[in-house]
Amino acid sequence: MATGTGNRFITPFSISATGSANGKVRKQDKFDFYSFTLAGKSSFNATLTRLKGDANLALFNSGGGLVSESKKPRKKSEAIGTTLEAGTYVMRVSLGKNTKKTPYKMDIASTLLVAPIAPVNPVAPSNTAPMLSGSLSLAATRGTFTPSSVNLTSALLKAIDTQQGAGQLTYTLTNLPKHGNLFKNGVQLAAASTFTQADIDSGFLAYKQEAVTALPSSTGVAELAVSGSNAAWIAGTGSNQNVFFYNGTTGTTQQLTTTSTDYDDVQISGSTVVWGQYFSSGSEHDLFYSTNGATPIAIDGSSFDDSSPAISGTKIVFKRDDTSGSNTVNDGIQLFDITTGTTTALSSASDNYYNPKISGSLIAWERYFSGGDEYDVYYSTGGTGQTISGSSNFSDYSPAVSGTKIAFYRDDKSSTNVLGDGIYLFDTTTSSLTQLRSFKEEVYDPQISGSNVTWSSSYSGEYDVEYSVNGGSYQSVSGSSTLSDYNPQISGTKIAFYRDDLSGTNVAGDGIYLFDTNTTTPVQLSSGSQNLGAPLISGSNVFWKDLSSTAKALFYDGTTTADSFGFTVSDGSLTTNGTLNITIS
Repeated sequence: MATGTGNRFITPFSISATGSANGKVRKQDKFDFYSFTLAGKSSFNATLTRLKGDANLALFNSGGGLVSESKKPRKKSEAIGTTLEAGTYVMRVSLGKNTKKTPYKMDIASTLLVAPIAPVNPVAPSNTAPMLSGSLSLAATRGTFTPSSVNLTSALLKAIDTQQGAGQLTYTLTNLPKHGNLFKNGVQLAAASTFTQADIDSGFLAYKQEAVTALPSSTGVAELAVSGSNAAWIAGTGSNQNVFFYNGTTGTTQQLTTTSTDYDDVQISGSTVVWGQYFSSGSEHDLFYSTNGATPIAIDGSSFDDSSPAISGTKIVFKRDDTSGSNTVNDGIQLFDITTGTTTALSSASDNYYNPKISGSLIAWERYFSGGDEYDVYYSTGGTGQTISGSSNFSDYSPAVSGTKIAFYRDDKSSTNVLGDGIYLFDTTTSSLTQLRSFKEEVYDPQISGSNVTWSSSYSGEYDVEYSVNGGSYQSVSGSSTLSDYNPQISGTKIAFYRDDLSGTNVAGDGIYLFDTNTTTPVQLSSGSQNLGAPLISGSNVFWKDLSSTAKALFYDGTTTADSFGFTVSDGSLTTNGTLNITIS
């Protein structure tokens, strides 16, 4: 392999007496030197082509004496032709005047005129395997709906060899990157694809970090639920549906049901999926769950009508209707523990309970009072549920839970747009109640993570996403009358939502956005389209449905910080293995 840096006469690159080299000279590196050896008197020719600017070519003997040179103006190709005696010589490629940089290709050829005297005991030169140089690491920016691209240069990945030039050193991909793709001249590379060191030197190789991808086997997705990098969905329509589980660690999708029927209410926590199944024989509805893709298990399987499941860890909360009568002892909100297989009733015997939610040991739900339009929010941490208000003057509903906190909407029924209307935050450990959004009837779907709450607020047909951090004053993501933001979901300090740019139809500003309450500018994750479902968020990962004819589940990976690809590089005889590591930010 070549010794030295190649930009000094005393440390030239090595090249065969009949070969070629690709390179680049620039202001900060004006010279490239190449040495070769002739075994006997030879005719010699050298050319310098593929110039984008002025460059010159010169030939020196081993002592540094100038033998010949070519200095044509501008981008004209250079050429040297002469006869040389046996010995070692050095070619110099130099940057011309008024040129900042230029690539080049140098070709040399020699023909032996006088055969050298063979040594008494000739020894064939030994071949050496290519040696890897460069940092073997690359920094990439996380992509959104437009993938982020970065070129691979010889400073990052370089193979050098004493016998072969850059064009003869061939890389073969053994492992593809998992969170992006490699391209050569804009064409995506597959496993076992090849490229040369000359391709890298010429800037033909690039890596694109693709943060938004379609989940495998998600065509026809109807309902979607997410947890971390895992997801579950129901695909199909009517009685022709099945349930699927996507493992974000392995990147694989598994079908959990084998008989197409009418499924609904899919939910997921970690790797445990729960869903409902209708039975055509009557009004019965059963719940099933599966952990790590195992065979589904029914929670009950009796004639009870179980529905509206929510899951956290190994606990599943749901609504039960004992179909044998009205307000029977089995009606109400039930808690099922997967580890023990036991079911506990959390509410009194009534079928007027709805919308259960769970986070750890905290469970909340709505109760409807048939005598009027009143709803109350109830909660439990393991025992019988208790109400937040219990007052007939308030109608509380749409609870969302996280840790020990409950966010909900309150309608002060005493009049229209009174100060009691709005979004509230309730702490179950202190029984303290904080009004986050006052004097507002048209607020919808509060969501909570920790003590951070978000919701959608209507302004005569235009919607704003509003939020409160740690119980503080509410703020708006945009507040613009030309942007309609809704369907917010929150995880930690991050909010995913859908934006409709009201300036037109299918404009570039439409799509899914990710907003961090620690910053001021949302990041657009999807291209301009009105044909997208509401987003879901878990950590920094965002999922949503494409509602076009393919109806796939899309995934924005905001968590992965590293990628890599494996390769071999060969000189035609010997091979070296390597890995290039990629950091994503």
